[in-house]
Amino acid sequence: ALPIYTGEDFRREALATGARFVPLTGSAAIDYQELAAAPRRMKLQPGLEMMRFGVEHVLANPIPDQVRGIDAILRNFSADAILTDTIFVGTLAIASRPRNQRPALVRCGTSVLTLSDPTLAPVVLGRLPATTEEGNAQYAALKRQVKEEFGDDANAVVNRNLVRAGGVEVSSDFFDAIVTEMDLNLQIGRASCRERV
Repeated sequence: ALPIYTGEDFRREALATGARFVPLTGSAAIDYQELAAAPRRMKLQPGLEMMRFGVEHVLANPIPDQVRGIDAILRNFSADAILTDTIFVGTLAIASRPRNQRPALVRCGTSVLTLSDPTLAPVVLGRLPATTEEGNAQYAALKRQVKEEFGDDANAVVNRNLVRAGGVEVSSDFFDAIVTEMDLNLQIGRASCRERV
């Protein structure tokens, strides 16, 4: 049966499809309620400080265990493709392998498209696209600020975990790499967004 590798909370839904459920383990098996109540998180201010915490604990730290789980599945299942979502960042480590030594990676974007665009504010801010040159200039300044206060640290922790998982560091912003390093991207959204992928 086709394996579905996801969190324990989705066991019933995975099994209902007729697939074989494979639970995330180790640091990839995140208890989101426990994480939300973590004393360190409770002391953080909303905004970029909390985003850094989220990137570290939800996106970056799970990477090595995500990759171990994928590799265990692939030892017993010959996959043509791995379907993944944006937040399953471990697939970036898989993407760094030669294409003939791994299945195709297909990103099914069910969350926000993270690809950079000059008319968009930094992905973490959720603002509407700029419609003027002045708006583009304001977003460019905002992107520099977010990169200094958030992006560089976030990229460093993701890259550290990619290397721990046997992958290579990404040279671009990891939010961009989640899109650009996949073999195929399917993005839910407006047609104008899909054209950018």
